[in-house]
Amino acid sequence: MTTENLPPEVWLRIFRLLHRSDVLNICLVNRKFLSIATSPVLWREASLSRKKLGKRRSCEEFAKIDRFRSTKFVTLSSDGSDFMGLHINSRLEKHDTEQTEEVLKNYLEICVVSESIRRMRIRTLNLKQLQPEIFVHIVNKLVSVDLSRSRLTEAQIIKIFEAIPSSKTLKSLNLSGIILSSIPPAFFVPIGESLEEFNFSHTLLTKEQSTNLLKGIAKAKKMRTLKIADIKFGLLGLEGNEFGMAIPETTEVMDLSNTQISQPALQSLFSKILEYQSMQSLNLSNINLGQVNSRILKSSLALIPHLVLSGCLIDKSETLVNILEEIKTRKKVTSLDLGLNNLSSIDENLLVATFSSMKQLDLSQTSLTKQQTMALLFSLSKSPELEELNLNDNDISQVDTSVLGDLVNNVRQLDLTNTNLQPLQILDLITKGILATKLMELNLGYFKMSKSKRGFRISFSKQVVFHSAMRRLPRFLPFEHHGQVIQGVHGAGNNSKNSFLSANQINDIIGTMCQSGQIVEFRLCRIDLKEVPEDLLAAMVSTAKVLNISYTKLSTSQLSAIFKATQVADGLEELELKEENLKYVPTYQITASIPSLKKVSLDDCSNNNEETAHPKGAQDSLSDILLEGLSSNKMEYMNLGKVQLHTLTTGRYLTGSRLKKLELEQLFSTLMAQDSIKDISIETSDLSTISEDILAKSLAKMRCVDLSSTNLTSRQLSALFKLLKDSTELEELTLARNIMSHVPAEDLAKSLSRLKKVKLEYSYLHKGQCMQILNMAMDPLNDSLELLRFGTFGYGWMDGRVMSYNLPTELAELVGKAREAGKFKLEFLEFSRQVNRATEQE
Repeated sequence: MTTENLPPEVWLRIFRLLHRSDVLNICLVNRKFLSIATSPVLWREASLSRKKLGKRRSCEEFAKIDRFRSTKFVTLSSDGSDFMGLHINSRLEKHDTEQTEEVLKNYLEICVVSESIRRMRIRTLNLKQLQPEIFVHIVNKLVSVDLSRSRLTEAQIIKIFEAIPSSKTLKSLNLSGIILSSIPPAFFVPIGESLEEFNFSHTLLTKEQSTNLLKGIAKAKKMRTLKIADIKFGLLGLEGNEFGMAIPETTEVMDLSNTQISQPALQSLFSKILEYQSMQSLNLSNINLGQVNSRILKSSLALIPHLVLSGCLIDKSETLVNILEEIKTRKKVTSLDLGLNNLSSIDENLLVATFSSMKQLDLSQTSLTKQQTMALLFSLSKSPELEELNLNDNDISQVDTSVLGDLVNNVRQLDLTNTNLQPLQILDLITKGILATKLMELNLGYFKMSKSKRGFRISFSKQVVFHSAMRRLPRFLPFEHHGQVIQGVHGAGNNSKNSFLSANQINDIIGTMCQSGQIVEFRLCRIDLKEVPEDLLAAMVSTAKVLNISYTKLSTSQLSAIFKATQVADGLEELELKEENLKYVPTYQITASIPSLKKVSLDDCSNNNEETAHPKGAQDSLSDILLEGLSSNKMEYMNLGKVQLHTLTTGRYLTGSRLKKLELEQLFSTLMAQDSIKDISIETSDLSTISEDILAKSLAKMRCVDLSSTNLTSRQLSALFKLLKDSTELEELTLARNIMSHVPAEDLAKSLSRLKKVKLEYSYLHKGQCMQILNMAMDPLNDSLELLRFGTFGYGWMDGRVMSYNLPTELAELVGKAREAGKFKLEFLEFSRQVNRATEQE
């Protein structure tokens, strides 16, 4: 039978093994594959990006897509908007907030309206702006809700808790990472009675809240999952019987890591595990198990397939041996974490026999000896079961390279940070890892490789990277645990043991990566690349979609080779270069590469404010590169060190700070020659050298202008406001920390009263200017103003006075009238005392 004759059922089974993006690509092959690949069976789970959900009518579009008609689980996924350490200011934050509100509104509408969706996941987002009632609809419709690490108000949380007891559908709730300590404890009893799966980890539950939750769970007897890791003292002093009653026969998953729990409660827990034999996963990280009855402990733990005992049995080698013997005998544990426990005294034959059947194994910071590591890794490299292995902070320098090569070919995830790897070992691991078919993630500390949906992402850096075990740093540990933890912390950021590679070895690694054709993202930082051939750098450009190179000592000719290759590269979308020699690259080479990119960041590391000599031909480089970026329809973001160009839904937005004289001249030359930039923010730069005509004409066509702390002269300000009073474009203006006392009051009032938002903090406005602005703004014919922020009257940014001047009585009365009228929001600091005093006298 040929592939053409395969029935649709077989193709469905094949397509289920593929990533969603690959399934979508298959839709383009032919009509048969389109019909199969869009089958709702393949789309039971969907991940919706913020970019797609930011569109209008996205809920209606989702409902029209046939493949989503049976979708049961939707996740709000990230779209990588944090590109290149994006410079964030108040305007960008506002834009992101507005976009997030629209995304959340559409996402939640999809969850509520769709008949098939039963589970939702929103993580690490600010949800405070949403109406609490929307969560009531979610709770009443869905089976599972995950809001972990999101920001919620107390009113929203209470609304969720009030709706849960009456919900006929909700079974699972994840609020991990959200502080719940202020929620009334009475709510937790009905919550415990209503749900089957709880994740309240890192929520700072109080003892009373925890006790009430367990009471509710004990009463309902239907709990399947309980995760309350790191809740400080929530379980401290809990009686053994009280905790044991809260563990019904249905319990499958428990996470109590980093909690304070009494020995009687632990004894009760293990007794229940031994009695029911239903537990599938247990996490007891950093809980001292040394006082628990050894027989019950080993018998119960050996029954649990997924077991995390990190830091639980420090200096308890006899107990560890008993547990490992029992695990070896029963053969039920498939995932085991023994990190932070000293295993050096345990016989290597026992370790090999116990770990040979594991799928996931974490032995980080376990002080393994040379004989143990050699015997263990030889066995694990041949294991058909092993998928994930973590050996952080164990010396494996004596292990043969062939064994490490077999190991990297055999597993899906391998972490060897701080393992004293030698150069030949590192070279063999990387070259074989790139070609390995099963490998999804390799971590050598300064070299990291992870597989994404498009290919491998490479991070090659000698930067200080804190050790992953730091994430497990216990917050509350008995004294006997401190020694091992402190020993682990020393050198936590030191991965230099794994970084002794020669220039030829680095070239070999890069060459292998380029030849594999599987690398889509390179991030190379603080490694010496000056010996890398130019054709090899060009090969990196041609194979990658993202290229990030920082502080690698690239020469001018090497950088030129990168830009030349970028001009003809088909796949490269994002380019970031932070190199000192960038200033010597000819501008025409840079501008020629801009049209092919979506995002670009170029920084020559000269971010000081001292005037320095510029290379010949660099006088117009900033202007030329900016103009090229503005003319490109593909460009989404451009970062040129102290100047950034953003593409927002409202148009192009340019930001700059701490600019020098030459940079400012080039910038305003660009502004005069273009019409696409509508919003601009220049901060902490001396604009006094810019011609008032050029300044005024450049800014008069903007929609939003922010020139805080720019040392504008009175002539510049007068020229600007003379043009602005007739401008129909400008809506928002910020001139904080500029002396404006010499600007004609009439021009100032006419200009500002026509805007939507005005911010003039610390601008030395005098009484006459303030009164004319307020009178003009309160005129019935002017109805556009929404916000007027004056700052503190009579107090400028250069003043050393702590207290402001007294607000003149006449101005104080006018301010009071403006506030009472409520026509616009007025912020006039340090005046409330005078206004309140005048009100009391009346």
